[in-house]
Amino acid sequence: MTSSATGLPNPYAVEIIAPDISAYAAGNTGLPYVWTFDSGVSGPHAAVTALVHGNELCGAVALDWLLRLNLRPHQGKLSLVFVNVAAFEQFDPLVPDGSRWVDEDFNRLWGEGVLSDPVRPVTQEVLRARQLLPWLSTVDLLLDLHSMQHKTEALTIAGPTDKGRQLACDIGWPAIVVSDKGHAEGVRMRDFGDFANPASPRNAALVECGQHWETESIEVAKDCVTGFLRHTGVVPVDFAQERMAKRPSRLPQRVYQVSGPVTIKTDSFFKGIFKFSRCDSDRFQRSKNVGKPQANETNIALFNSAKDELLLLADVLTWGHVGHRAKVKLRQCYKIRARATYLS
Repeated sequence: MTSSATGLPNPYAVEIIAPDISAYAAGNTGLPYVWTFDSGVSGPHAAVTALVHGNELCGAVALDWLLRLNLRPHQGKLSLVFVNVAAFEQFDPLVPDGSRWVDEDFNRLWGEGVLSDPVRPVTQEVLRARQLLPWLSTVDLLLDLHSMQHKTEALTIAGPTDKGRQLACDIGWPAIVVSDKGHAEGVRMRDFGDFANPASPRNAALVECGQHWETESIEVAKDCVTGFLRHTGVVPVDFAQERMAKRPSRLPQRVYQVSGPVTIKTDSFFKGIFKFSRCDSDRFQRSKNVGKPQANETNIALFNSAKDELLLLADVLTWGHVGHRAKVKLRQCYKIRARATYLS
């Protein structure tokens, strides 16, 4: 069992070796770790991003896979971007949750005016976000690869729009699609600008590929990248066909709507994360204890779509660094209601 930056034990084995991405440092756009390939043929600018959080390794492995394939678009443009490399470079498999960010969460900086705010502290993440902003503003379709603290089913965060839910379903993986209104602490990159505008054709999806350091999260990331690139049309429809033929069959997708945040006011609530029965009211019936949250989880923590039961989707603790110690700022979870939506 490895240790945790929070002082709590980390119950998950680190099965993934952090890839060496130093060969990609120069990029080919004038921006570090940003690679863009232009087919010269009209088409969308599709982008895949990884390492928005430095301890989420599966996306980096998936991008390394694509770059090693020398993949080039046959129409439009394709960008492959390693985002918060400064945080990733601090990754330590003995304290694997200690490198989520350097100064602050990169994925809360994308609200209007945030990056241009003259009085905002200029953190490592702000500098990188400002560097990437002109590039991101040219992207038509974005797939942002993430992973989760707890071992759970992979899911796509589709945002609040119909077009976001449709993109998640067009990608085809994972089977669970969560439609939400964003994050209370700040705007995510997938919700930046026209990505969240229902009237714009620009679109984005964020995929949580599974537990951070579980080998299967790499395979899920590759599945999602394959589905995304095929859908955008920047690669042939049979891209990675041999690999996909060996993967489990695509499952019917289920779309869930986040109905609202719930702020937790007492520590006693967090003696465990519990399974809740789905119902139409704001009340949930508690059943068995299914695990204890980790103190630095700021994404959806646990999810189970079995039958009519859902796990609590938890922003378990939102926290800031004081040296290497975590300071609790907010406890928040989500109550969710399943939409009667089943997609094949």
